Amino acid sequence: MSSIRLMTLNDLARVAELDALAFNTTRRTDRHLQACLDLNPTGCFVATAPDNYLVGYVFTRIWGKLGWIGVLGVHPDQQGGGFGKALINTAIQSLCSSGCQRIGLSTAAENPHNVGLYVRLGFLPCCPTLELFKTTEQPREYIPFTFSHQVDRDRALKIVSQISQQARSGLDYASEVRNACKYQWGEILFFGESQPWAFALVRTEPKREEFVEKVLEISVIAMPYEKREQLPKIFSAIEQLAYKGNFAQIHLAVNTSDGESLQQTLKFGFRVKAVRIRMTLEQIIEPATGVDLSRWAM
Repeated sequence: MSSIRLMTLNDLARVAELDALAFNTTRRTDRHLQACLDLNPTGCFVATAPDNYLVGYVFTRIWGKLGWIGVLGVHPDQQGGGFGKALINTAIQSLCSSGCQRIGLSTAAENPHNVGLYVRLGFLPCCPTLELFKTTEQPREYIPFTFSHQVDRDRALKIVSQISQQARSGLDYASEVRNACKYQWGEILFFGESQPWAFALVRTEPKREEFVEKVLEISVIAMPYEKREQLPKIFSAIEQLAYKGNFAQIHLAVNTSDGESLQQTLKFGFRVKAVRIRMTLEQIIEPATGVDLSRWAM
């Protein structure tokens, strides 16, 4: 029988080991794991075997009324033993108790085992998400923007909440922005002078150790529908930031439910790198009322 308990800071070294084993990749950095735990410390859990040895983990986040689960990892030798199911069920209960009205996750399309597990637990596939990349080039034009640190902190968070709500009902990215500022893993860009109408949150610090190539990851872009045609200008502004910072590539995720934004992304020069399946817990996430580009993954 597995035992599930809250994750603590003392667990993170073992969680980093498990993550590298489960996904056959390099370790996540200590600061990245600390930041992810800090996003929702009452909603992150570990699973232990009967000998009290840690064999699995799950992180969750809350964005307004939306709660999402990720990442989930179980030691390869313990997969199929019920640890993943127990962790997911505990995460669901925690997010529901926190008032989340919608719960979702994202998983690799080429992993049928995970897709089957989530379906059995009540998650239904919806539109896939495309992970895209672009080789950084010198921008053709200068697009003005304002960094969040140039704005009063409380006002900046209020703006983020307002724009998030305009992009999708019940959504609020303020916790993500607050976390980026606290752990200094990214930059927040505001577009619009007296009253910002869009923001972008970009990750400038790698999530994993031994990262060979500098990559600027766009974590979030949000704006109301009537500003959708401005998306290429936001891409240009982010590219000028990437070019100035010597980032070799820009990474972005777009859910295919937003076909117009996807087409603009491809026209700008982004190319598809991978496909992920977005899944929701026996619910349908309301269609976006604006542009809401995010990956739903840790």
